[in-house]
Amino acid sequence: MDLNLQVDSLISAQGAWKIELLKELFVQEDIDRILSFPPANSLDDSWIWAYTKEGGYNVKSGNWLVLRLEVPQAHQANSNQLVNDLKTKSWKIETKPKIRMFLWRILSGALVLAESIIAHGMQDNGLCSICRCGVESIKHVIFECEVARQVWNNAMILVGQWNFGSVEEYIGKLYECMNKSTFPENRRR
Repeated sequence: MDLNLQVDSLISAQGAWKIELLKELFVQEDIDRILSFPPANSLDDSWIWAYTKEGGYNVKSGNWLVLRLEVPQAHQANSNQLVNDLKTKSWKIETKPKIRMFLWRILSGALVLAESIIAHGMQDNGLCSICRCGVESIKHVIFECEVARQVWNNAMILVGQWNFGSVEEYIGKLYECMNKSTFPENRRR
């Protein structure tokens, strides 16, 4: 495929889509999507990243997409085991039952956030309702949102220095911190 191909080369002189060329270049799902838009000859081509509101690429949206790509089965099995181990640990933490339940819900993906609303086919812009800067996922709301980081900083847990790819890694690190003798007892509750 010609990576420098421009949209106007897919439009005939009569202003209609070149169906045969579309069939050579795209899968049927993409062709249907393309055909849903009327061809526009008078507009300049431009690059648009579909995973941000503004259409421009940023690292955060790239990471968001990578985390949602299909995971190989072997990695998925390891991930499931990690989640199960963390869930088991969450029930053994000496804290209030509602905190144990909250940890379990985080690890189970059982919090209603924009990401899960979109996954269930409902309309939402996907942005965090607190900061409006990131996709409202469990990882963002609990660990990456500026407001969440301020809460962690006030508890003297500097999650902003951590750069993990998953909620499970963050929770695992928290459990690790709780097991260290340097982590004050009063902050474990």
